[in-house]
Amino acid sequence: MRVRCPECDFRVRVPDDDEDARVKCPECGERFRPSDLDDGDDDEPQSRRTDRGRSGKRTPAKASNSQMLILFGVLGGVGVLVLGGIAVVVAITMNRGGAVAKGTTAKMTPAPVKPVTPPRPVPVSPTTSRFGPEPPTQPQPQPQPPFGPQPGNPFPQPPSNGFNPPPSPFPPGMGPGGEMPGGNPGGSGSLPNAGNSDLDDLFRQSVDKPPPNTKVAVLACKKDESMLAVPTFHSLLVANKLVRPSAQTKLTLDEVKQATVYIKVDAGELSGTGSGFYIGSENGAALVATNHHVIEAAAKRVPANAKRPKITCVFNSGVPADERLSLAQVVASDPVADLAVLRLENPPAKLPKPLNPWATPKLTETMEVRICGFPFGEQLATATTNPNISVNNGSVSSLRLNKVGGLDKVQINGSINPGNSGGPIVDKDGRLVGVAVSTIKGSGLGFAVPVDELIALLEGKILFTEFLPAGIDGATAKFKVVVPVMDPRTRVKTVYVRYWAGKGVKPRAVKDAQLGHRPIENAQEIALKLPDVGTSLTVATGDLKLPADATEVVIQIGSEQMPAPGQARGLIAVSAPVDYKLSVKGVPNGSDTRPLAEVFRNPAALAGQTVVARGKVVQPPSGIQPREVISVSDVSGRATAGVKFVVDRESAVQFDEVDPEIRGNDVRLVCVVGKRGADGLVPVRVARCDFLDEVDVVTRTVPEADTTDTLAALNRNPTKFNGKTVTVTAAAALQSLVPLPRDSFRVLFDNLAFPRSVQFQYTPVLARKVAELRLKPNGLFKVRLTGGVSATSEGGMATVSVSKVEVLDPT
Repeated sequence: MRVRCPECDFRVRVPDDDEDARVKCPECGERFRPSDLDDGDDDEPQSRRTDRGRSGKRTPAKASNSQMLILFGVLGGVGVLVLGGIAVVVAITMNRGGAVAKGTTAKMTPAPVKPVTPPRPVPVSPTTSRFGPEPPTQPQPQPQPPFGPQPGNPFPQPPSNGFNPPPSPFPPGMGPGGEMPGGNPGGSGSLPNAGNSDLDDLFRQSVDKPPPNTKVAVLACKKDESMLAVPTFHSLLVANKLVRPSAQTKLTLDEVKQATVYIKVDAGELSGTGSGFYIGSENGAALVATNHHVIEAAAKRVPANAKRPKITCVFNSGVPADERLSLAQVVASDPVADLAVLRLENPPAKLPKPLNPWATPKLTETMEVRICGFPFGEQLATATTNPNISVNNGSVSSLRLNKVGGLDKVQINGSINPGNSGGPIVDKDGRLVGVAVSTIKGSGLGFAVPVDELIALLEGKILFTEFLPAGIDGATAKFKVVVPVMDPRTRVKTVYVRYWAGKGVKPRAVKDAQLGHRPIENAQEIALKLPDVGTSLTVATGDLKLPADATEVVIQIGSEQMPAPGQARGLIAVSAPVDYKLSVKGVPNGSDTRPLAEVFRNPAALAGQTVVARGKVVQPPSGIQPREVISVSDVSGRATAGVKFVVDRESAVQFDEVDPEIRGNDVRLVCVVGKRGADGLVPVRVARCDFLDEVDVVTRTVPEADTTDTLAALNRNPTKFNGKTVTVTAAAALQSLVPLPRDSFRVLFDNLAFPRSVQFQYTPVLARKVAELRLKPNGLFKVRLTGGVSATSEGGMATVSVSKVEVLDPT
């Protein structure tokens, strides 16, 4: 007999005498039991499910019969800058006739760039104030400069902070096909868990080695929404009417179509597609603009032995006789604004007319626009070519402002679909209105990034500022100032911090059309070190010293542009002053540590002792056994001979929760040393692992006492929840192209790691209800899951039978 695959609707032949046997669909690879299907009429027509990409996110490549790995989402970060967004809540009930309910909730917020470890400061001579106090001479109107990165300045790959080697994208013990093999999930690195008296004694020994405290001063904004926001040079030129309109202001529809490119990212399991557009060239560098999330996988650093991601830009996509392909590299990327700029490595001999970011119309509600791009990616392609461009009509329905009154998003009433991400939205004269970025599923509303954000990325942009505590020296509180600067065209000359600290009347904030804000009076100033490293993303650093007894602190940050030819100085941009509160408190640190190699020079002689060492976690434990091996090295990456480091299950599972931003940091290890075993190795129990930051302060401890995260608590101790109903908010891939154990799906922590102790599944009926939403297969979505927990074996896997799924971020 033949039945239809519940995943792709393909007709599958199955044995007539065994409806309970699992069969594999030859079309999509889905495994299912014919007896699970709720309709016995195998000839009844069913709607074919269309795979859709995440709106505003990349669309996956076509599925082959081979198994595909799960697609990961975005990066993490330290500070959080909230981007406005709206999403649709889809509530799905367990019963067969349950209706799909929809609502609205806040969209997940991208994390800002995490600053790299500050480079070694370079001494500079004292300078006169770049802020004023008198306003600088007003620059003379200049012709709009060409734009493009300086030759030889490729965008640097961000440093890798992950454990090495990277963990498998599948839960521990689960193979690429979703199978759960028997045996020890810890593999060869696991230890005997019973019958070894020496190991039993090692894990019974009590440990009390909390890190020492030191007093540090902490600077915190007095208002949560306050931030040091430096205006862009372009915004100051516009405010002072110093920008000459571009001579090329209009494009025909055909010219806009020719400038729109189809972007393909080949990055293994993170492969996908999106849209972009040609914005011009300078010094032989042809540039294409798109969204950061479209090329995010290619912007990440890859291990030395891994295949490097590849970005391909296709001009005249879908026109076989005229398709032109060019490889591209990322030269600038801003995950907060969700924008990126690519440089074509082998641009076509004949480039189209550019969509000039500086030649933009004045935006008004109801103005007509055209939405250009490649919705649904390869799903709309023919069998032999890339997809043709799609052009949809729409209108500007709202100009959404941020907290300081600037344009945050352009709301579009029109059809923006998955795959349109990064594509141009233009007015009827072909002038750029914004960059398509997201949509509200099923609403007909979408959003575009304002053009000014793209110009800011090209001309130099000051990102968020951090003040890292560096201790207290007598009556002086010391801080390390860290300011990431996105500067693909090397337009930023200097970055300055101006500050006032003391008691009494604070300086006032005074707006200024030329500067943004006037420099605060009676203040001091430091010039940060801006290294000339020839990269798009640099980090300005400096040392800030404040009176430790100061009760009020006011800080400004500013930047100076490289002067134009014939001018003595460039534009200066100054932020609004922000009020900070200085407080002194004790923080745990790693000052009691010694290098791992020094501590374990003779490990056998340390038997029975508790020692404290400094090192790095190379690879966390991989299983859920009562005892697991953990790979530890010294800070330079060298392993310690003759030693095997081990942890208990409580610690092992908590490594799943560690933020990727601190995984590569130094760690403070509290170790209990055992007796040399029959294998010749000395077992060392890691009783405590403290992750340290740049100034040696403890930022995360494994194990920690408690957690408010339900998924983390469930992962730590599943049996505690046995028989209970839980609600979990997490990232999940609700539809998978990879065959999994019975109706299972992937659920991850916010750091995109898998909880090793719990798996999620739903019935085929509920799975089909989710499939009707046409979410992207293997795409990650912010969800809220409700279901019952079954965890009967101590230390084993827990299963959550999901009865309700709410998609909080379907865009």
